[in-house]
Formats: sequence, C-alpha cells, structure tokens
Amino acid sequence: MRLPRMRVAAIAVAILAAASLAACSSSKSTPSSAGSTSSAGTPVSGGTLRWVASGDVDHLDPMSAYYTATAILERAYTRQLVTYPASNDYQKAITIVPDVATVVPTTANGGISSDGLTYTFHLRSGVMWNTNPPRAVVAGDFVRALKRFCNPVLGVGNPTYYTSTIAGMTSYCAAYAKLPSTATAAQLASFQNSHTITGVSAPDASTLVIKLVQPASDFLNIMAQQFASAAPVEWDSYEPDSAAFRQHVYSDGPYQISSYVAGKSITLTRNPQWKQSTDPDRHQYVAKMVVTEGTNDPGQALQDLQAGSGDLMWDLPVPTDKIPTLQSSKDPNFAVWTGHITNPYLVFNLTTGPTANLKVRQAIEYAIDKVAIAKIYGGTALNPPITTAIPPGNIGYRTTTCTRRPATTATRPSASRCSRRPASRTASPSPTPTGTPETTPRSSSRCRRT
Repeated sequence: MRLPRMRVAAIAVAILAAASLAACSSSKSTPSSAGSTSSAGTPVSGGTLRWVASGDVDHLDPMSAYYTATAILERAYTRQLVTYPASNDYQKAITIVPDVATVVPTTANGGISSDGLTYTFHLRSGVMWNTNPPRAVVAGDFVRALKRFCNPVLGVGNPTYYTSTIAGMTSYCAAYAKLPSTATAAQLASFQNSHTITGVSAPDASTLVIKLVQPASDFLNIMAQQFASAAPVEWDSYEPDSAAFRQHVYSDGPYQISSYVAGKSITLTRNPQWKQSTDPDRHQYVAKMVVTEGTNDPGQALQDLQAGSGDLMWDLPVPTDKIPTLQSSKDPNFAVWTGHITNPYLVFNLTTGPTANLKVRQAIEYAIDKVAIAKIYGGTALNPPITTAIPPGNIGYRTTTCTRRPATTATRPSASRCSRRPASRTASPSPTPTGTPETTPRSSSRCRRT
C-alpha cells in the first residue's frame, strides 16, 4: 500500500472511503516477544518485536521510499524537522510537532515571516548520526536532503510537493535533469555540491531557512514527510538506494539497521548515539526489531500471530473474512481505528476521450457495484462507498445528501441530485434514499500480538 497523497486531484472520483484500521493480537506471550506493558500500562523495556512480512521494502532510502510498510521502519531510523506524534488520539496524531527543530515555526515565534514566504528552523543540539565517529546532525544535512530530490537516477517519491512550493527548486531540478540516468554517485554529488536551490540556505550549523514561491498552508506537512529526512554527507558516496547504499543506511533515530538481506529479512537494533532527551517523539523500548519476509498468505500470518511466533503483520492485511470473528470475540487486543483515506477510487480524464462525456462517466458510476467492492475490503460497515473525492476526516470534505429521481423515458438512467453541507469531523454514516451508506472512513487491517 502506498502512502496516501496529501493533495487530491480535482478529477479523482471516490469509490470507497478508507475507513478503519483494524489490529488484532493474541494474549499469549513468549520471553522473546516484545510486548508487554506493566500492570499499570507502562511500557517495559527489552525484548524483540517480530514482524511477519510478505515482501521487501520498496526503498530504504527515505528520499524515494513511498510504501506504508517502509514508512513504519523509517520512523525508527530517520528524523525530520517536524513530524507527527504517535498517538491513538486522531487529532493529536495529525498535529505537527517539533522533531529535530526546537519548535514548530509560527508567525508568533518569528519562525514564519509576516508574508508567509520564509520559514526559519532552529535545530536541537545533541542529535547525532551513528557514523564512525559519531557526528552531529546539522542544517546542511537537510539542505542535502532537498538537493538529492531531483537526481536523475532515483528521485523523491513525489517531487511536485516541493518543486511547486520551494523557491528555486524547479530551476534546480531542471538543471539536474540534464545529467544522464546512468550518472555515478560521484557525478551526482558533484552536481549537488556545486549547485544551489535559491530558496534553501543554512546560515549556520543549527539554522535552516527555506523560502517559498507563495504562501503554502501545508508546507509544514510536506516537511514532515519522511522524504525530507536529514541526509548525512556519507550518502554522497552511493547511488540513491543502491545495493551499496542499503548496507550504509545511517541513522539519527532510536534504531539502526544492523542487518539487511534483500527479500529475506531486516533487523533493527538500538542506536547507541540516540538520546531520549533530544527526541520528544520516539522511544527505544524494544531491544530489537526483526522483519521476516516470505509469508505471502495473510491467513497464515494471522495464524502465526495467534500461535505466538510473531507479533505484528508488517505488509499484510487481516483477512477480511476473519474480521467478524475477531470483532465478536471481544478480544481486548483487537481494535478498529478510523482512517481517512480513499481506496480504491477512479480517475477520469475530463478533457479528452470517452470520459469527457458526462453521460459516459454517469454510466460507469451506475455500472460499478460499490457494495461488492466494499466486501473485498471488509464489508460496507468498515469500507462504505462515498460520493466525494475527499474522504471524511480531511480538510475540504463535505457531506452530500442525494435524492434519486424516478427514471423516465427522457431521463434514463435515473439521475441523482446532491446538495452539500459542511461536515463535522465526527459525522457518522447515514443511508441515502437509495439505501447506500453515504460516507464514512474506510478500513484496512493489521494484526499485532502482545
């Protein structure tokens, strides 16, 4: 599964709303299992967290990694200027907080200029790379991260977030694109170190200044993406995400990749250079995390968790036919969390081809059995159809009330008319006159064992 995009194209037509995230676990535990908390709910340090996985990461290089499963690991070995806190409280989880930056820039604290075009970040002291010898993370590491984005070998997962926002990035990327896709690490480093992005500067080791093309209300959100993780100077020696790079994934987070065997396993251990005092957003509870790949059947993965031979599903969903049983079992280790993404959905070309015709688009809309599709994703209770491109829980979402006119000779198929009203973030699904759930968040599933 890819990370949900933060910007939604106007031509996207939502089919299902992404509803809830389901997690399940077993009450069994073993000495090697990570999981446990004290009777008071305080995390216990030590143990090994065991992930049951199907495949490998898409990339270990945070610049280009785009899969959700990879992002789970990146949280352990990368850091950004600002980030999202880990929380079961949705509003807290979507609130930007400082990471390597000492504070979130605002106009009140002087971090954002009055015209909204200049952002100034001040870095914490004591944030270290696990290099040999260890070295402090500096503002130049974030400049390097942005400069790597447009390399012609393997660039950032979504460049338009940044090229459309940061001053000078479009021209910098255009110049970088003139290098061949076969460019060596030395050639890439030479370009990056001899060219500048006019809107990005590091006046000193602990200060980063970024200027924008125009005010952008989501700028801090795109800087919280793991694409924008700090990049150490050692990465100049490797082609992005190459086999050599994957053996030199330096960490400034609480864990480091101590072993990577492509297609088989990934092992993370505690980073001895990380200090809790420099990181308000992460912890170092477990001693080790191991991803064991090769389990392609979600049902088998669930059995592994229930048998105690694994703790979490990494890139596999909970089998949808098992969800009702897990829900009815009232197991305290099974939970469903509301999500806020749209998946799957259709995108129509509104300008050319058959779908430029409104009636063709309406015919497709009527032909698709949304309830049948929802069953594949766990049923309409967890994954109901919606009528808008932006799902509940996102800025810009509006509820709709639809009424269907009876079909006549002149109006076939029968048409529906919809009116919009502002949505409460706690709005619940309501059936329309046609009996279709109107809109609610969607659900995918993950399992864990404690």
